[in-house]
Amino acid sequence: YETCRRTLTEHIDQLHALAQALMERVDARRASYYNYYSSRTWGVASTYHLCVSSSVLGDEGTADFILEIAARKLNMKF
Repeated sequence: YETCRRTLTEHIDQLHALAQALMERVDARRASYYNYYSSRTWGVASTYHLCVSSSVLGDEGTADFILEIAARKLNMKF
């Protein structure tokens, strides 16, 4: 049992490391693209029209929030 648990824990740790590395590579590509084409700086909230943390509202709450803001801005209902 202990060997199996240790092996599983090692695999999970490796998956976490791979996920972290992938997120960092994707963010670096996004930043490079954004910085080049917008002449602004990626990650600086003042350069965006809307900044939302989905970790606060959750996926559904974030989607609802964005739709509400868009509806207000465009004077429409979604």
